[in-house]
Amino acid sequence: VACEAQSAEAGELPLLARLQRSLKFYSAILPVVGQYIVRPWLHSIGLEKKSGDELIRDMDEWGSEKLRDTLLELQGFYVKT
Repeated sequence: VACEAQSAEAGELPLLARLQRSLKFYSAILPVVGQYIVRPWLHSIGLEKKSGDELIRDMDEWGSEKLRDTLLELQGFYVKT
């Protein structure tokens, strides 16, 4: 408990808040990364009707907006190693 109080005083988020931030970040990034696997596969079997260039442009645009909105909501994000 003393360690948590010291880390809170130093400006570090408590464990629960850090876990919530991580869940928010990864719940946003997984669909973005996943679309680069699923949508080209759908394209290859004829279920995605856009051309390859249109598909990539749409994925990039949607993914960048999704990540931007998430990072703005979180007011930035970094992973400590």
